[in-house]
Amino acid sequence: MNHAAQAFDGDNGESLARLDALRAMLASLGLDAVFLTSPQAIFYYSGFASTGYYLPHGLLIAGRDVVLVARDFERGPALSEARLTGLHCWTNAKPFGAALAEAFAAVSSGRPISCGYEARGNFAPATVLDALKAVGNVTPEPLGAQVDRLRAVKSTAEIALSRQAGAAAITAMQAGLAGVKTGAVEIDVAAGMMTALVRAGSDVPASFPYAYFGSRSFCRMQPPSRQAIQAGDTFYLEAGASRARYGAAILRTGILGEPDPELVRAYAAAREAFEAMERSLVPGATSGKIDAVATTVLAGHGLAEARLLKAGYSIGIGFAPGWGEGNAFDIAPDDPAVIAENFVLHLVMVLMLERFGAIGLSETMQVTAAGPVSLTPFSRDLFVLDPKLA
Repeated sequence: MNHAAQAFDGDNGESLARLDALRAMLASLGLDAVFLTSPQAIFYYSGFASTGYYLPHGLLIAGRDVVLVARDFERGPALSEARLTGLHCWTNAKPFGAALAEAFAAVSSGRPISCGYEARGNFAPATVLDALKAVGNVTPEPLGAQVDRLRAVKSTAEIALSRQAGAAAITAMQAGLAGVKTGAVEIDVAAGMMTALVRAGSDVPASFPYAYFGSRSFCRMQPPSRQAIQAGDTFYLEAGASRARYGAAILRTGILGEPDPELVRAYAAAREAFEAMERSLVPGATSGKIDAVATTVLAGHGLAEARLLKAGYSIGIGFAPGWGEGNAFDIAPDDPAVIAENFVLHLVMVLMLERFGAIGLSETMQVTAAGPVSLTPFSRDLFVLDPKLA
């Protein structure tokens, strides 16, 4: 059994509570079942994890039944690692739709069944919806954020895993900063961060670390390149570590050489906005209010238009290509969604400046009644490195 399942199966209480909450939500919506296709939701309710989620698959939950539909080569890990009451595999000879129909037949005994599905899931291809519609006794009903938001409040066990990931992410950041020297190339620095986080106890993370030099930081979300850093270049480092699929991330920026006063002022504004958002992370605050706090601070510095609009999102279960759980909670303008105690958020404040590239910082925060707690505490200064120490 994987250590994720071990973390939640000690007394089985947490796993059962998750399913009970999901069943209560389905009852409130008048649904008999739900078919989950996102790797995050499947893992959350069953403990099943795979890199094969790009193939048609899903988890059917109906009453006390928790049934996985997956490709036949997933049988081994599904039976050894997951918490399931049933498994139906598709093959080259038996298409996905046939396996799906078998799963519904097993849980419905032929009676009509209304089934929700993840309309916002990242991996819900049309073939999955077509197969659902083709099951004769099933009426598919799209679900929005309801399923995802059940994952937003983290348990003590989940937070402990994210805290472990946070410690590994800090180690990766330290390695990244140590690797930024005149002539160093992005991919080598990122590889050093990857090695450091794994040696610090991280599992394979949902995304390779990011390292960008100079104007390359405008290419956020691109893989590191072989561009070398020279004196006077800014740098952007971001690492996300993982423990049992639960992640934590941290971002820092700086310059190799003496910083321009304009860069110093811009970074100070970004840090001020970040810390204003941090103070706003209290139970009962809305997503829109937190976003507005950042906008107000930056407007006072004439930098509101420069901000990266993604100011934060839920972070927890992560699968490639990213570690975020934005569908569970996202910080966005005018969003009325409310923060609760034990949310875990990746709080981000980045300014996109044509002259310098991306400048800012991020940390992973736990929301508590006493105020936010950083799971990735690290110096928030603009990092100014000496190019002569290459």
